[in-house]
Amino acid sequence: MPKMATGSDGRCCSCNNPRSTCQRCSCVKKQKPCLSCKPGSESRCRNPYNVVTIPLEEASSSSGPSNQTVPPRDSPSDSLPSSPDVTNSPHSSISLFSPNTTLLNAEGVEDDNGGHYLDNLEIESILSSAYGSSLHDHSDPPCHPEWHARWKTITQLSASHYFLPKGQCGRRYIGILCDEIDSLLRWSSTSERVLVFSSVILQRDKQVTKRRDVIRSLNRRMDMWRDDKFDLLVQESCRCDRSFTSHRRRKHDKDYIEKVFTRLMLQGKVRAAMRWLTDRSKGSILSPSDKVTMSVNGARCETTVIDALKSKHPSSHSPHSSTLLTASPLPLLEDIEITGSHVGLVARRIQGSAGPCGCDSAHWQDILCRFGASSRRLCDSIAGLSRSLSNSLVDWSRIQALLANRLIALDKQPGIRPIGIGETLRRIICKVVCMVTRDDATSVCGTEQLCAGLKCGIEGAIHTATELFDSHDDDFGVLIMDASNAFNSINRLAMLWNIRILWPRASRFIFNTYRGRSSLLLKGSVEVLYSCEGVVQGDPLSMFMYAVATLPLIRSLSDSSPCLQLWYADDSSALGAFDSIKSWLDSLSTTGPLFGYHPEPRKSYLIVKEATFDHATALFEDYGVNVVTSRRFLGGVIGSTTERDLFVSHKVEEWSHTVELLASIAIHQPQAAYVALTKSLQCEWTFLQRVIPPCSHLFQAIENSLSSSFIPNLLGHECSKLDRLVYSLPTKLGGLNIPLPTLSTTLAYESSLAATSILSDAIKGSITFSLSDHEGQVLQSRSDFSKLKLSAHDNTLSHIIDMADPIYKRAILRNCKSLPSWLNALPIQQEHFDLSANEFRDALCLRYLKPLLNTPTNCDGCNAPFTTSHALDCRRGGLVVQRHNEIRDFIFDISSMVWSQTIKEPM
Repeated sequence: MPKMATGSDGRCCSCNNPRSTCQRCSCVKKQKPCLSCKPGSESRCRNPYNVVTIPLEEASSSSGPSNQTVPPRDSPSDSLPSSPDVTNSPHSSISLFSPNTTLLNAEGVEDDNGGHYLDNLEIESILSSAYGSSLHDHSDPPCHPEWHARWKTITQLSASHYFLPKGQCGRRYIGILCDEIDSLLRWSSTSERVLVFSSVILQRDKQVTKRRDVIRSLNRRMDMWRDDKFDLLVQESCRCDRSFTSHRRRKHDKDYIEKVFTRLMLQGKVRAAMRWLTDRSKGSILSPSDKVTMSVNGARCETTVIDALKSKHPSSHSPHSSTLLTASPLPLLEDIEITGSHVGLVARRIQGSAGPCGCDSAHWQDILCRFGASSRRLCDSIAGLSRSLSNSLVDWSRIQALLANRLIALDKQPGIRPIGIGETLRRIICKVVCMVTRDDATSVCGTEQLCAGLKCGIEGAIHTATELFDSHDDDFGVLIMDASNAFNSINRLAMLWNIRILWPRASRFIFNTYRGRSSLLLKGSVEVLYSCEGVVQGDPLSMFMYAVATLPLIRSLSDSSPCLQLWYADDSSALGAFDSIKSWLDSLSTTGPLFGYHPEPRKSYLIVKEATFDHATALFEDYGVNVVTSRRFLGGVIGSTTERDLFVSHKVEEWSHTVELLASIAIHQPQAAYVALTKSLQCEWTFLQRVIPPCSHLFQAIENSLSSSFIPNLLGHECSKLDRLVYSLPTKLGGLNIPLPTLSTTLAYESSLAATSILSDAIKGSITFSLSDHEGQVLQSRSDFSKLKLSAHDNTLSHIIDMADPIYKRAILRNCKSLPSWLNALPIQQEHFDLSANEFRDALCLRYLKPLLNTPTNCDGCNAPFTTSHALDCRRGGLVVQRHNEIRDFIFDISSMVWSQTIKEPM
């Protein structure tokens, strides 16, 4: 750095060069921080004396008395938590906050909230005491700049990849991937290398399509990887990707909708297929340059998507001392044990699209489950990486690519919904950690936060709110609160500290993944956004982290207001008299922003009785809360019976329309439509029946669509009343598992009430909540529900047998003894579980003695009337020979694998 005299502008040092970073300036030589340097005004100052470089004991003494502690929730104070040191990390880092960060109260003077905002020294102190390290310094360059550049290039590709071939080529690919993960585990490389490998090897070439050519191309690329020709591989991937251009989705085209739906179903993505068919998001994915309408302080304004996304991801904020729990000493950090079996179990259930580098869940599920010993080795490698991230402190710069997210913006009309899609490998690791430690989070949250994996949590909240609202006098209300950008705004530093106390087993993994700002990459934009606050939406642990992070806020509100609280993630509700709700709302408006929870009363609703509607409107007029007599609540509805029926009727109308859409698809893709109905759509109205008092007559519209459209298109024959009873039975009793929606409401509702009885009493304060008792009650109610359903099905089957003719009766009894697994299997094309329309429909017709479709009138061999029985018996028509030859060819194929001289002989 050139030596220059201090100018007359009053700056502390003479660093005026555009590349200056204040590493050898006069302030550093004098061992003092820079106070007014030019690099600091442009966030480039790296003077080590701007941040904490002194031992923890000196830091504690310099920030105040050593016995300062954050108070428990019943006695606010302005002090810091005190705790013993933990083992220092081998990776040293400095604070995320720059010396020019403006804090609301950096001097530690008590403010109106009974505390103060922590300064950089105090933040460094508490994180060092909790984890033995601090936040990552993002002013440092990447540890491997060349790999970071290659990774940035790959993230902008369209992610069109080959399916990994079976055999030696696939096993070789997995072997190299295991070596790369093991190298990352030894911290001799970075996560960029692992992610780039999968992307450049599997990049699809539009001119190479035959299996033999694809295998040769993949082997050639793996040879290039072995020879360290990394830049050439990246260049080839960019060239191949140029031929794949994305087009706007033609959602108005029915053929295109059916095509995409079928493709998703053949990949086993049932939920994604139903979301595509029903257009749940009510809007498409927006590009960064699109214009959107946003609501700012109640006013509408137009802006670009990229600017809207920036507003949805705020910068870091200093935590307030009153938001930090106290623990002396801190809970011990217990190591968690993760094995390859855990990874394999998660891999079988992983879903979702690809992250920034383009490898989706189907690819990872394939390589983790379908390659035998190679897959088991890969599971063990990922388990080792998971253990390292969970049980030790990791250099964040080596895993920052693994923690990056592909950011998309969904059109909410108005506004946008930002969704971060993480790398599939990261999601697998997070799910494994969640599977091992989730019971701790569920136990600590109890009934205060129902989103931390508590069984039947939503149902219990709905039943409790409905019961209290219906049983109390007129001066009673339910306030459903809305918060602004809640998941992206919760204070991250306070969350890291409180999770260290409340959820210690997962705390080191969370600290490793959130100690730095995660990159948010947009396809088609060179600008990179960062997640600096809150949790990343799309992280499998985000719901549990948010639940634990809001516990101190919930407990603080419980002390300040007598009303009952119901929290499910960021959806908060208060139940009680109007005065107590006002008190709760005042406390939330004051305390919530300290935690990063910003309530929006103008988007919130107060449900009241009709008799007190005018009084409640006047009472809450200054708050801007919308006063109503009925409103949707966590998937259910609270209000009068009339308005409740209107809500159910509206939902039934939507489901009837969806059944009609599936009926039109069933003409060409009957198996896909059938699986979508039985595995997904039926579950939606079953849930509503569990949380709404019985109203079976309102579901008649769904039954009409099933009987008149869906089932006839599925089988190709009309559905009689007797047929409908048969199809309502489960597959193991000879049915199709399409129950009558008008007959299941009462049993479903009573089962849900029984399952949530302990939870509901605990929420109301009648009993002390016991997680084991609640889970036992849920299991018992499920067992009782299954027995009642089985008894009802047996009665229906007896009634059908009494009504059916002898031939139909024999067919039904035969179906009860046959294996129905082909009806329950997903139509996954890769596993060869998909059936053509004729195959699936013919199998159903044979199952229920219906005439086969598209058959000739007369037999082409003997000219006799063509029937199913004649087709199976006639020796001239050729079907007997074809059946024999099919069995012969199958036995020949498997025999030739064992014996070299296997021949076919004539019949």
